[in-house]
Amino acid sequence: EFTVQDAAFGGQVLADSRGRTVYLYNCRDDSAAQLACDHPDAAQEYRLAICGNGDSAVCRETFPYIVADADAKSESSLWSVMLIDPNTGRKVEESDEANDGEALHVWAYNQRPVYTYSGDLEPGETKGDGFGEYLGRRNGFRAFVLRDVFQNSQFRR
Repeated sequence: EFTVQDAAFGGQVLADSRGRTVYLYNCRDDSAAQLACDHPDAAQEYRLAICGNGDSAVCRETFPYIVADADAKSESSLWSVMLIDPNTGRKVEESDEANDGEALHVWAYNQRPVYTYSGDLEPGETKGDGFGEYLGRRNGFRAFVLRDVFQNSQFRR
């Protein structure tokens, strides 16, 4: 269900079946320990603040989950399908009583959901790359880059 697209920066990015760039969410909490807060079992306040000003509906529109078929499987140990409550961003189980039928089957990389960006209109666009604090490195979204081409002319021969 994924493709590889040439990006405007000269490299390649992973994309969904429609050619839209795949994004990973990165987060380190605002504490001395800087603990990871990008897993769906963690509190989702940081992610919701970055992508939707605290509003989960705006967040789902800005960075929608990449929805998977309920029976989709991956042969890779890094890729999986998980069930996510779209209103909270939290992981739920099929048997969970809190699952009111609104939960989505979404693709996940390293047990974290992956997203697209609503501002990417053409295949290979990466307008959502660096969306967040410190260019998305501390709390935000980064494009899933497969191959980055170094563009500095002083190193070309």
